[in-house]
Amino acid sequence: MPNYTNKHHPNKTNILIVMHGAGRGGVEQSLLTLCSNLDKEKYEPIVVLPESGPLKTSLDNIGVKTYISPIGWWTPIRFHFNDAYYYRFLAG
Repeated sequence: MPNYTNKHHPNKTNILIVMHGAGRGGVEQSLLTLCSNLDKEKYEPIVVLPESGPLKTSLDNIGVKTYISPIGWWTPIRFHFNDAYYYRFLAG
């Protein structure tokens, strides 16, 4: 089984959470509840967000490490190109 312990705090296990948004929706509220109630002596949550927003502010306020990674694959390719290009891309 892989070892996910924190090398700076060997008694803690890192938990990486990659989010699709940084707003105030239901998933974001559930994440805040989870991070607020984790045993901080045993676990260290690390959250990756696609952008800054209310969720980042709330996580920062409770001491959770956050990183912003605005990568395009988080949204379907059709949002980056017009429909004709998208269909040609799918056709190969």
